[in-house]
Amino acid sequence: MEVTMYTCSDYQLSQEYNLDNYKLCMLTTEHNAKKVGSEVMKQVESPLFICKKGISM
Repeated sequence: MEVTMYTCSDYQLSQEYNLDNYKLCMLTTEHNAKKVGSEVMKQVESPLFICKKGISM
């Protein structure tokens, strides 16, 4: 089995990625994003640990 390594810019600059990203942005409201984020924070043991890891709200 062969493993291929990619950098973020390899796929983030593709047209397919950008179209999917635009579709997701169009379907996501600020209210829904905050609601989902608060549900995730309720499920974790230490919300401060997650924020330090880069998943902030």
